[in-house]
Amino acid sequence: MVADGRITVRTFRKGIRDTFTYGRADVLERYGLEPEQLRDYKALVGDVSDNVPGVPGIGDKGASALLRKYGSLEGVLAAQDDPRVKLVQQHEKLARECQRLVTLRRDVPLGDLGLEDLRCVFQPDVAERYFIRFGFESLIARLKGGSLSGAQKKQQKKEGPVVRNPVGGLFALAQQVGDAPQHDSMRTDVLLVSRGGNMEDGRRKVGFYLKEAIKEARRRGIALKPPYFDIGVAFWLIDPDVKEYSPEFLCPIFLKEEWAGSSTQELRLYARAMELLNQSGGSSVMDNIEMPVLPVLAEMEMAGIRVDVARLRNAEAEITLKISRLEEEIYRLAGREFNINSPAQVGVVLFDELHLPVRGKRSTAYEKLLPLKERHPIISLILEYRETFKALTTYVRPLQDKIDADGRIHTEFLQTATATGRLSSRNPNLQNISKGAPYADEIRAAFVASPGKKLLSLDYSQLELRILAVVSKDPGLTAAFAKGRDVHTATAAAVFKVEDSRVTPQERRVAKALNFGLAYGMGANAFALSAGISRKEAERFIQSYFLAFPRVRQWQEEVRQAARATGYVETLSGRRRYLPGITSSSPFLVAESERQAINHPIQGLGADIIKLAMSRCAKEFSARNQWGRGVQLLLSIHDELLFEVDEDIIDDAEALARRCMEEVGQQFSVPLITDSRQGYSWGELG
Repeated sequence: MVADGRITVRTFRKGIRDTFTYGRADVLERYGLEPEQLRDYKALVGDVSDNVPGVPGIGDKGASALLRKYGSLEGVLAAQDDPRVKLVQQHEKLARECQRLVTLRRDVPLGDLGLEDLRCVFQPDVAERYFIRFGFESLIARLKGGSLSGAQKKQQKKEGPVVRNPVGGLFALAQQVGDAPQHDSMRTDVLLVSRGGNMEDGRRKVGFYLKEAIKEARRRGIALKPPYFDIGVAFWLIDPDVKEYSPEFLCPIFLKEEWAGSSTQELRLYARAMELLNQSGGSSVMDNIEMPVLPVLAEMEMAGIRVDVARLRNAEAEITLKISRLEEEIYRLAGREFNINSPAQVGVVLFDELHLPVRGKRSTAYEKLLPLKERHPIISLILEYRETFKALTTYVRPLQDKIDADGRIHTEFLQTATATGRLSSRNPNLQNISKGAPYADEIRAAFVASPGKKLLSLDYSQLELRILAVVSKDPGLTAAFAKGRDVHTATAAAVFKVEDSRVTPQERRVAKALNFGLAYGMGANAFALSAGISRKEAERFIQSYFLAFPRVRQWQEEVRQAARATGYVETLSGRRRYLPGITSSSPFLVAESERQAINHPIQGLGADIIKLAMSRCAKEFSARNQWGRGVQLLLSIHDELLFEVDEDIIDDAEALARRCMEEVGQQFSVPLITDSRQGYSWGELG
């Protein structure tokens, strides 16, 4: 409600470390409403946490739709001839009371109270007195890090700042040591680093959130050197479909007890993770892929990427003008104004007023509107409006709020967010600014090199199709890559039975959709939609594809059978994913699990390759004393690495980075090839 452009709100999303920052654009993106409308939204839907009941029968979507149309609760109550508002009008007294309960009072007299007076410093001794006074025994135990039953229990002896495994050679970067308070777990990790123990030696560092510990240690001038063992990452490898990988979540599952914050529990979780990794064969992925890339990710987050604010503002002005023009044309074709961001209102205009045909369930989703493009010009404009509006509200405006004081955006790279092993990023997500998306070039152009430097992009060429050739051992695919043929042209030539030179652009486009779709077990319906063809044509092309590349189909069936027999599937590197739904009685769950079984060996190995390439680059450039100095890795975007490099060494750096990336696959039956580009902005790199 208060995210008005001057104020941003940080709120919890999952656990106490997973937070999300709301600005005006974030509120609009999530709710489709302005922050000022959230008071009335809460009044309509209620708020369970504050015992605000809301209006019976009004849910999230209904409340948003009403407020988008009528602007406010007052507008809803005053509306006429709309059956949807009757529920609210019937409960007007309740709605107004709920509105009163959720209203933030802005007229409270504060006197001379200043911002500094509002700063809160956690005081464990004060908190303990309150907990004792009100009998919060479990909170006393958490505060002290033990299992104290009452206030009279004597304070136990504190453990030292570094916990040694009796076996020897182990450092535990515990979230809490002995009775040290757990009021800020990450800060306690840092305290352990700064207090003592030789953190720069070659003994294993064990704990949760080690990437954050590496960053904090670096800020304090301490090198937290490998080897590492991040317990959360280990349990993610053990089961990549678990909800979260915090000690609070993992302790009840794997130790059958609540997390009390002790280093002893942390070491027991470490031992359990080691045991399970050894059982599943995941130790190699942990030791050779995930842990070596950990400090690289920490360095990337600390480095950030420079942003030209003026370019973003120019893009915002251009996109805002485009949206305004699209709105005018859409309103003209509709014959009236309406909320283009409201699916309900769009549905009324298209199906009730313009009488466009409804196929199946009434919907204004992209895949439902796409077949209607030829029926009315308004469809193309609405789809273009949505893409343009998304570019403005998801990227251009929010990105400006994410620029730090150093003029750079410091995204966060998530190691445990996907089941396939792919990295993702958030706050903000820079991986979604994909090539070809509306205004992607304008947005990417705002990300620039620092003075005296250039940006260097290296992108694996058709990585996942090369992996398909490797795992399937299909002779046709393997030969196409070995001979350096364009694989989409080669596929089109095989499917349409023509020479490479006679393949048309349309045939190559269909072949490209075939290659990527069938690599992941895509069915005829999905392929028909992606290629813009009929289902009958899709079935014919799929049949022709498997006639041309028979080992692909054979490999897919072998993977399905193995998954049914073992309950899991894994990559060549040993990254495993369990598929409990593959033996389900639900055809939907079986089909989804089979799709995941086909997808994982390809996308999972692709994730491993890019991580190995990142680690290899760090090692090779470090040997030249250039890593983090003349050469800095900024972003990993799926199959692409983006570096910032001193201009005077960029050609040498390009050659070395290319060698590092391509040598990762030197044991494969087909070569890994990279495409490279240089420029002063990300937008110049294509």
